[in-house]
Amino acid sequence: MKSERRGLVLVVAVILISAVLGGIYGPNVRATTSSAEDEHTAIRQFTNVLDVVQANYADPVDVDKAVYQGAIPGMLRMLDPHSNFFDARFHGWSFASEISVRPLLGRVNR
Repeated sequence: MKSERRGLVLVVAVILISAVLGGIYGPNVRATTSSAEDEHTAIRQFTNVLDVVQANYADPVDVDKAVYQGAIPGMLRMLDPHSNFFDARFHGWSFASEISVRPLLGRVNR
């Protein structure tokens, strides 16, 4: 009987402490959403940087290669280092789950 009561007191204490800490720290932790204005600003900044690179780089810059093989995979690697980016032009890839992805008549089929 004593161990059941001790367990009940412990559960109630943990719930009360969690409620108090949640009340103190909870209002400070909020998820934020990006607005359409933020997205447009980010796209504008990216295109401005790409224009500067095209204008000042010694060799001609292939924009598709710079974006699809450089910028997008680099950004995604920073977000999740365990993910890979495959653009619409890839073909012949085979995944560990035995799913093969290949283009068929201009479409990607799984």
